[in-house]
Amino acid sequence: MIIVPLGVASATPTAVRHLPSVALWREGDVHLFDCGENAQMRMLQAGLKRSKIANIFISHFDADHYTGLMGLISTLQLQRRDNPLNIIGPVGIKKYVEWNLEFGSINLNFDIHYVEVDEDVDSQVVVDEEEYYVEARPLNHSMFCLGFRFQEKDKPGKVDAEKAQAMGISEDAQYKALKAGEDVELEDGTIVKSYDIVGHPRPGDSFAYITDTKYCPNSVKLAMNTNILYHEAT
Repeated sequence: MIIVPLGVASATPTAVRHLPSVALWREGDVHLFDCGENAQMRMLQAGLKRSKIANIFISHFDADHYTGLMGLISTLQLQRRDNPLNIIGPVGIKKYVEWNLEFGSINLNFDIHYVEVDEDVDSQVVVDEEEYYVEARPLNHSMFCLGFRFQEKDKPGKVDAEKAQAMGISEDAQYKALKAGEDVELEDGTIVKSYDIVGHPRPGDSFAYITDTKYCPNSVKLAMNTNILYHEAT
């Protein structure tokens, strides 16, 4: 997991600082938190492929946090993207994107999946994949604003290969079963217990994105025990 701040200025860009956007790179995919003006150019300068964007999370509708979104989507269309894109944000993000696509007569070659978060939600899992999930919580801003926590799910413990071989494990399928927490029965009827071979699960890494907020309990909950915390306040 690599975190790349693309823009750290507030409201207006400067010659050396750009509007809010942070990229999380993991296993070849890019997850974008906010998409300020010039975010896609900053991705190019950082060596991040725009075609690898899997999720875009918009925290709120102050213009500096989303003005780069439509330009980025247009570029993805010109690059002939065909895999779906997830866009997550407060209620209204779908209306904003689709109005701009209609206004610009842009017919996308790829699907956009929207997840919209209501203002009365205290916590919502907005993305849930096999290896990670993303939680959103409302923050304390002058308008409805979301913070996000990207959390890898716990990883299976390591297999003690020498001990496994000594106990009669020899096939790949047996190793996979043990790592998945399943016991394995050998040809002679011996049961090899997963917990005898596999170590404790390893906790996944996490990243919290918290922006434009006064102190609030939800910001603490998002940040608790995280590996990397990006906390912006102006």
